[in-house]
Amino acid sequence: MKSNATNLASRGYVQYNNGSEKLHIYSLSEKLNLLKSTIATERTIGARLLGADKEIESIPNLIHALKNEQKIYCKIELSNTLALFGKYAIPALINVLGVIGNNQLKAISEKSFNKDCYPLPRDIAGRILIRIGIEALPKLAQLLKTKDYNKLSEATDTIGHINFYSKQNYAYNSLLKCYSENINHDVIRWKIIRAFSGYTESIKTLTDFLLTEKNILIKNEIERSMRILNKRINHE
Repeated sequence: MKSNATNLASRGYVQYNNGSEKLHIYSLSEKLNLLKSTIATERTIGARLLGADKEIESIPNLIHALKNEQKIYCKIELSNTLALFGKYAIPALINVLGVIGNNQLKAISEKSFNKDCYPLPRDIAGRILIRIGIEALPKLAQLLKTKDYNKLSEATDTIGHINFYSKQNYAYNSLLKCYSENINHDVIRWKIIRAFSGYTESIKTLTDFLLTEKNILIKNEIERSMRILNKRINHE
């Protein structure tokens, strides 16, 4: 059943061209105050206007709002605005990788992902960085040295996704080094192997991993990544 207008509004849904554009006369401080409103639709409008007016100085406020927001359409609008800011939002989003929400994957999934696409990360900051794209790769690659496993885990997912679809082959050696440095951390190894599915140069490495890997779930991911790579190589 379709949600009625009241239910949608309670979740922060605001149509475009509904008159909210008149709020462009608001000052920056007034728009920022909308982000703190107790009314969900006003928070959505605040985020939308900050993006439309390219209020880059509002990035810390948008990040703070995103951390605390519970309503789905407000979250969507906050994400849209941060993505619009592109490279200017990258450092702030990097800082909150693995921090917002609790939907991140903390263990290797026992359910095989058999599709030949790349799964979208569950982390909201990672998803926004994916929308920004290849400009985010250098900063993300720097995180491959961190011992903050929450950030490392989400950075790996985000690098893998961006690279898979942009075919940049960026930071392969850094990922390989990260794999070696985290040889006892199965989740990180599993995610790096998934990231390798976008690097044609990783086929030999994955073949070697397959011969020695003992964890059946990681072994399954190696085989999936190799299958994807072989398809990609055969079509090039």
